[in-house]
Amino acid sequence: MFDIKNHRLFQNGKQVDYKPTPNKGSTITPEWLVMHYTAGGSYNGAINWLVNPAAQASAHLVIGFDGEITQLAPFNVKTWHAGKSFWKGIHFLNKNTIGIELVNKGFNVGAGDDFIEARHKNGGPIRKWQTYPQVQIDISAQIAVALKDKYDLSEVLGHDDISPGRKSDPGPAFDMDQFRGRMFGRNEDDNGGLSEVGVSDDLAIVDTGNPDDSLNMRRWPSLESAIIEPIPHGAKVMVIRRNPGQHDKWSEVFYNNQIGWVVTHYLK
Repeated sequence: MFDIKNHRLFQNGKQVDYKPTPNKGSTITPEWLVMHYTAGGSYNGAINWLVNPAAQASAHLVIGFDGEITQLAPFNVKTWHAGKSFWKGIHFLNKNTIGIELVNKGFNVGAGDDFIEARHKNGGPIRKWQTYPQVQIDISAQIAVALKDKYDLSEVLGHDDISPGRKSDPGPAFDMDQFRGRMFGRNEDDNGGLSEVGVSDDLAIVDTGNPDDSLNMRRWPSLESAIIEPIPHGAKVMVIRRNPGQHDKWSEVFYNNQIGWVVTHYLK
């Protein structure tokens, strides 16, 4: 679906929208990918700001809620997305990274927004964090794979990994472990299921305690998250991971060609 020609992104043979930013530097050799959120809900607003010289900021791509894509600079040109940053002995990572901005409000959640409640991995209070639509994640993951293949990228990181304490994006609503798995090995097949690469063989039975009840599989590990679909009592699910980190009461599972989260207590 995605291809890169002359450091420009193409989707189904057609170049994606391109709006050049003046906020850029010299040629780079990309090594890593860095994911960001825009901290706002407007796709056009984010683009307009990142092409404004007054912003003193930019990125290579902006991806909207519905999977819209705009490229702001060739992938081999430095953009100003990382700022003061550090990873593996290297400072100021604009010089070796590609930056993707996902339209997302972060913890600036408004009425009607889907969200999870969580504490950031780097600390701070429990907050509401806007969730990322699945289409946005899927498009981003497909682009990440194309970038990895083109530039032999070895890492995908969050802005909060390379600037901890200073930056909070892409935040706890962005499942970096799953995204990293899709970029570097655990890809989805054409039917929306998982390939065998890197997938756990841990099978579990859903036990709700009542044959007439079902277990809700949710988009994110939170009772406030949207329900993907109910899983019937007695159904088998593939467990991708159990009780990870801050989500120690949840498990990520694969069921009916979908990935989601369930309360671990109901898996036997």
